[in-house]
Amino acid sequence: MDWSQVAWTQIFLETSPVAVTTVGAAIVGFALGRLLRGRPYIGRHQISNRG
Repeated sequence: MDWSQVAWTQIFLETSPVAVTTVGAAIVGFALGRLLRGRPYIGRHQISNRG
């Protein structure tokens, strides 16, 4: 029983940074994508619609 808990704790501690990095990168990428789409800064679609 103790071995199982130790193994799970070790796995969690070893995997946690990777999971945090992956989730963080996904959130940052998603946020950047929404910001770039939402802002007229890129505005390629708006220019196409006007033209």
